[in-house]
Amino acid sequence: MADFKDILLQKEINNLDVVPMKVVDLLAEKKLTLSVAESITGGDICANLVKIPGVSKQFIGGIIAYSNLVKVNECNVLPKTIQLYGAVSSQVSLEMALGIQKKFHTNVSLATTGFAGPKIDNEKVGLVYISIVINKVDYTKQFIFKGDRNEIITQTTFNAFELLRYYISR
Repeated sequence: MADFKDILLQKEINNLDVVPMKVVDLLAEKKLTLSVAESITGGDICANLVKIPGVSKQFIGGIIAYSNLVKVNECNVLPKTIQLYGAVSSQVSLEMALGIQKKFHTNVSLATTGFAGPKIDNEKVGLVYISIVINKVDYTKQFIFKGDRNEIITQTTFNAFELLRYYISR
């Protein structure tokens, strides 16, 4: 039987109100700043961050790079990268993270791209890439989420915060 602390911890992990606050606390503790480039999440990550009082010391800003044009013009993704690998790829995700970090002059950047559905042509619904750059070290993770469009977006947002928490605390 799980004790109360384990139950409370599990409830916390599933609570999207708590995880962003933990990320902001880590950023503050380590004196880091964050910028975000969102495609699949469409501003959901930024929206969760700005709910936190005092976040402006750590969160510099974000861009919703939903179209390829915005990925190229605002996040410095190379058009050739999109042509070679597609907008939903680890390469584009990483270039988005690197581009937003450079544009906003932050220590930490985060980017998301993926297919939330419904299925069009050969798209793999639920395929998501999340990239994080901390100073000059980069990480990109691939996920396959299940569920409807909103569930995939929420899972992406939650996992983006969990990855930030993991990599910043290392």
